Amino acid sequence: MLRRWFFAGVLTWGAALAPAAQGAAAPCGPERVVVGAYLNDLHNLELKSHSYSVDLYLWFRWRNPKLNPAASFELTNPYELWGHVRTPTYEKPAKLPGGEFYQVVRVQGRFSRKLRLDNYPFDRQTLAVELEDSILDAGELVYVLDEAPLAVNPELELPGFVIGLSMILSRGRTVLVA
Repeated sequence: MLRRWFFAGVLTWGAALAPAAQGAAAPCGPERVVVGAYLNDLHNLELKSHSYSVDLYLWFRWRNPKLNPAASFELTNPYELWGHVRTPTYEKPAKLPGGEFYQVVRVQGRFSRKLRLDNYPFDRQTLAVELEDSILDAGELVYVLDEAPLAVNPELELPGFVIGLSMILSRGRTVLVA
């Protein structure tokens, strides 16, 4: 029996805003950080421990040179934090022609989320990677979903499961993609 799963990246801090325009001027108020993700792989789904392994790339764009949200984000639902690996693409954030800073971080590790198994083997699961800024709160920094906030490796497979719609959630608002 094939079971269905969904991937959701959950941004736990920041208001859900309209997709960001390239090079848009920063408004007064909290710092705006444009975010997106590329889901490269999912594996080792363990129903007993409610955990799974994820390999994804997170990208960040921002304007304030005093910030580095690619270095200050934290993952809020790790299963084995000691086994997580973060690899930035650039030694220092790249400066784009429009004045924004840009960084991509590869995140690999095990995550957890309570899996509802009351309808087993016909259950549907949502596997999430949750993040927030570890320095600034929601009044100081908001994540803004990029125009195309999530892409999924077209060859991604999880044997025994049917891959469902992938999405990014930002404080309760859902943006459906892929």
